[in-house]
Amino acid sequence: EFVTLLCTPTNLKELAIGFLVAEKIITELEEIKDVLIDMDKGLIWVELFKYKKIAKASFGKRYLTSGCGKGTVFYHLNDTINAKPLPIKNKVAIETIFTFSEVISKREIKKTLKLGGIHKALFVHNGKAYTSMSDVGRHNAVDKVLGKLFLDGKKMTDGTIFTTGRISSEILSKSYTMGVSTIVSLSSPTSLSLKMAEELNITLVGYAK
Repeated sequence: EFVTLLCTPTNLKELAIGFLVAEKIITELEEIKDVLIDMDKGLIWVELFKYKKIAKASFGKRYLTSGCGKGTVFYHLNDTINAKPLPIKNKVAIETIFTFSEVISKREIKKTLKLGGIHKALFVHNGKAYTSMSDVGRHNAVDKVLGKLFLDGKKMTDGTIFTTGRISSEILSKSYTMGVSTIVSLSSPTSLSLKMAEELNITLVGYAK
């Protein structure tokens, strides 16, 4: 067992793959042999073609909550301290930021009234929405988007992730690992994520309302 995630039970394949890619357990699409999901038991098995020592070393019973930073975090800050900045600093038109911030805000309000509090993540490429995901956890919503992009073989360096959640260092680290160069949030960025964004050549926008 690698991890227990508390999540909204939708787009579970994308969630599992996005999480494992962000944790650097999976690096290439060709590594994935099969993904099996048992909705009744709440279990997901991800089978790889090749044995990986890093995956074996990471096994154990750990929990990642849907909350804000109280769960287990597998990445280490050292992974990004000496990391190379992304080669491209993406430029995003202010109109694009306003447009999709409004889109994600309206969708969030509609969902919240119906279902209760959830987070939304959206990937925009060339001025168009490519995929959007929802989850009770802000990390999970981003993982689902990243998983979808990875499974589709989508280039991410010139795209933008929009999120309703706070931009923490974990969110920024996940995005960096996947090569996403721009993150826009309706909420606040942390001071650490701002410092990391500056060093890693990532464009970060907070309070985009």
